[in-house]
Amino acid sequence: GQPAEAEEWLSRLITAQPDHKEAFELFGSLLEARGDTAGAALQYSRALELLLAHPNDESPTQPAVLYAKVKELAPASPLVAKWASTFSPKLQASVPAVEMPVSAPPGNEIDPETHYTLGVAYKNMGLLDEAKEEFCFSMKSHEFFLDSCLMIAVCLKEQGECQSASAQLELLLKDPKCQGARAQAIRYELGLLYEAQEQWSQAAAIYESIPTFHDVPQRLESARAHRAPAEPTPTFLYGN
Repeated sequence: GQPAEAEEWLSRLITAQPDHKEAFELFGSLLEARGDTAGAALQYSRALELLLAHPNDESPTQPAVLYAKVKELAPASPLVAKWASTFSPKLQASVPAVEMPVSAPPGNEIDPETHYTLGVAYKNMGLLDEAKEEFCFSMKSHEFFLDSCLMIAVCLKEQGECQSASAQLELLLKDPKCQGARAQAIRYELGLLYEAQEQWSQAAAIYESIPTFHDVPQRLESARAHRAPAEPTPTFLYGN
């Protein structure tokens, strides 16, 4: 009787046990019940992926049921195109004119907002490569370009590729469209990346450009403190 609590519990469960297909399926049904069709399709697809990797002899038709769910909830989703060849190869062969518009140009058929929403969902599930793939589609849209580039950098950071993430954001800041609140968020994320790489001078410089943003005053103070002793007296580095 407490759907929000159930969602929170399931979210923790699938984070702790990413191979728990029943949890993904249950999470999908909860999201479907509250009208989150894109989120539900994503959870059902993950359950389907796990079920195909570890088939259940007691429920041989379950994969087809899950595929039908995904197709019903998100017919234009790349998730459908992903599974179509597995579940309807004969249909594709016999009715190519029907299948082609869905599977041939997914980047054009699916709106950028759907790609972006899927990317965020994948990222939150820890599926970072899949998330980056969705953001690469959504960044082709003028409206979602900056946010998508920022999210790709965040994914790279979470994968430990801080240098690549920094380079992405440095380029993004040179874009004339990078203005206002989004530019502040990008500078902040770049500052965090510089901190992670212990590039204190660069971190301090970028934080100085957004002095009142979020917890920047504390971070700027910390970056300056790290920078001050390390740069004029590098011999201290050998003292420990």
